[in-house]
Amino acid sequence: ESRSDPCDARVRVFDDVDRTCVMLLFSTLNRWGKGANVDWSHFPGGEKGLEARMEQHGNMFISRCLVAMQEVVNNRLYERIREKEGMVYSVGMSWDPLYLMDSGFMSVSLMPFADKLDESIEAVKKVLRDVLEEGFTREEFDAARTPLVQEISESLESNSYWVSLLDGL
Repeated sequence: ESRSDPCDARVRVFDDVDRTCVMLLFSTLNRWGKGANVDWSHFPGGEKGLEARMEQHGNMFISRCLVAMQEVVNNRLYERIREKEGMVYSVGMSWDPLYLMDSGFMSVSLMPFADKLDESIEAVKKVLRDVLEEGFTREEFDAARTPLVQEISESLESNSYWVSLLDGL
């Protein structure tokens, strides 16, 4: 069952140093572009537009888009939350497409300074809302795409890359 509003569960582990670790999770499409409760109305051309893009670019079109979006968000999180605001030790987004399930999930993990816990969570949520509502710039996309293309080009020469493509088949 999907949730329309986030829940907040906190666990405190007492230690000799006051540390924090936060994980924000939400469901996404799976590796094959399938997922429950997907509203394609925001996609140019709706669901038919998506089908046309997948026909043109292949079945992994959605996966490639989500990986690129993940990297754009990672760059924005790092620049705004860590570098500009100085609220966290680390922050990053990760997508797990789940090959054999009906949906995948995204996670944002961060290690905020203890006195910046609530403020950093709100800042992360703001970055995510901004991407959803306003999208991202061509410059942000290019900054994310360039290392991804280089990584894939280098991976094509390794056996482990080709074996990883068989995972979940």
